[in-house]
Amino acid sequence: LHLPRALEAALWDHARRDAPRECVGALGGHVRKDGFHALALYPLPNVAPRPEQEYLAAPDAFVRALKAMREGG
Repeated sequence: LHLPRALEAALWDHARRDAPRECVGALGGHVRKDGFHALALYPLPNVAPRPEQEYLAAPDAFVRALKAMREGG
């Protein structure tokens, strides 16, 4: 996984904001010969019944993230 520092920082910011709840998100990018190159972070709402112990992405937000990935990364 090739994760640019800016995305790494955004990922940790998302985790800190959601704590103590499990954070949920997806990385968009491209697969190349040397691995996956992340280009975008899609933070998603955790709608799990017990978000401090489990995670479940909100389906509508996940579908929007997948569409955005398909359109550009």
